[in-house]
Amino acid sequence: MQEKSQLVNKEKNIIAEIKNKHNTVKGSNLIDEFNKLAYALNFGYRGYKAYFVTILRKERTDKPFIPSDSKTKSRPSENPNIRIIDGASFYEIVTGSKTALSDLYNYLPKILANFSNIKAEEVIINNWFKKLSQNLPWS
Repeated sequence: MQEKSQLVNKEKNIIAEIKNKHNTVKGSNLIDEFNKLAYALNFGYRGYKAYFVTILRKERTDKPFIPSDSKTKSRPSENPNIRIIDGASFYEIVTGSKTALSDLYNYLPKILANFSNIKAEEVIINNWFKKLSQNLPWS
């Protein structure tokens, strides 16, 4: 798992493919994402749990990842160690904090303010962080 959107956590035996939004990957390509995770579990990450993470989702989800294969018109067998999950639930698993992702969104404007001449309050007011943290299910 070498791509920059992929994560390996050896302490928690987790590997993950991370996408920002649900529409980052076309539905017909989801099977490729599943196959990459299945391959990683079979070669190099035995005993791990694999997650296909979509950070921005309107609902929380943590369920087996069983995408359809448009070429074969079938689905792979369910593997309880390959899951599809939303960002808030994934951050909770990784950090142990139910509010980890919303905490991150609330802290990011302060980080951005440190690298600019803009006050953190202005970053919050003038960009999507405030709207984002208010409109998703973990807020």
